[in-house]
Parts: sequence; C-alpha cells; structure tokens
Amino acid sequence: MRMFVLAAIFASGCSAATTVGTFPVTPPGPSAPVHIFVMPPAVEGSPATGNIGRNFAEVEQVVAARLLTIVQERDSGAMMADSTGQTPFLPMATYIDAVAPARATRRELEAAGFAQQHGGTHLLVPTIIEWREMRAGDPIGALLPPHDGVVIALRLVRLGPPMVDGNVTFKNHSRVTVNQSADRLLNGDFRQAVLRLLGSG
Repeated sequence: MRMFVLAAIFASGCSAATTVGTFPVTPPGPSAPVHIFVMPPAVEGSPATGNIGRNFAEVEQVVAARLLTIVQERDSGAMMADSTGQTPFLPMATYIDAVAPARATRRELEAAGFAQQHGGTHLLVPTIIEWREMRAGDPIGALLPPHDGVVIALRLVRLGPPMVDGNVTFKNHSRVTVNQSADRLLNGDFRQAVLRLLGSG
C-alpha cells in the first residue's frame, strides 16, 4: 500500500512550478538586435539547504550554466558578465534609480558596466532565494515535508537607457523527496519562464 501511494504521487508529477511577476509588456521581436549578458547569481540571505547541506559556490555555477544555456537560445552570443571588475555602470545613479525599489548591489553595477562596455543591450540579474535539497531513507520519509525546492528571482534590465523590462520569481518544489540534486527543478518550466522573460517564450 505504501509503495502504491508513492507511485501514485510520482505518476501525478514530482514537482509543482510557478512563475509570478512582471513580464515585458512589449518584448523585443525575434529579429530585434539584442546582446544579453548574464550576471553571476547572487544568494539572498541564507537559503535553506535541506538536510545534506550544499556548497553554494557550486550552486551558483549550476544556476549560471543553466541560465546561460537558455539565454543563448535567444541570443547565441550571450555571455556571462564579470561582476568583480572595476568598471561600474556609468552614470551609476541612472541604473540605481531604474531598478528601484530593488537595491542595486556593487556586483550588479559592475556586471552592468561590463555588459555596457562590451556592447550589451540587456543584463539578466538572477538571485537564488531558496535552494533546498533533502534526502530520505525510506518511502514514508520520502512523503514527509519539507521536500526539495528552488526559488530563483530574475530581473531583466535594459541598459540603454537603463530600465527594468521584467521582474519575475520562479518557484519549483518537489511533492516527494527523491534523493536527487535540486538542479533537476530548473526544468522545462524554468526554461519557459526565462524565454518568456526574454521575449521569445
């Protein structure tokens, strides 16, 4: 009976994904010239790590690689932006005002400046809000919450002149614990959310 219940949950779908926020009202058409840079993901606060812990430097690399692969579907020349240099977006005040009430960090200003100097038209700013990985030792434990979950905020900033084109939050949480990496939750739903934000979803 326990295995039947678990199998029924798997059959109904292992995760539930939602995307909320503001997508571009008039996104650039497929033929519009765009050159998108992706900022290395930031981590907000202390995201839950589940019961196994994670190296967040590795998590950031996983999210960055997944994002860049998706963005390159929209712009084959898309690149990661360097957020550690000394070339902030200038004038900084115009960028800071554009993303308000969100706070533009020094890393974001550096990434925007790098994109600006390398011909970028847009900067995608990801923030990892939650990254939870769980492990269960038996089928009953697999049913007990909390389960794996990811929450990623994405802001698309047009650079010339600075303005926020879209600002969304992607959430995906497992219905069961399957003893797998949480990066599987950056699935087709995540891809569709990113492409829609970029105007090609």
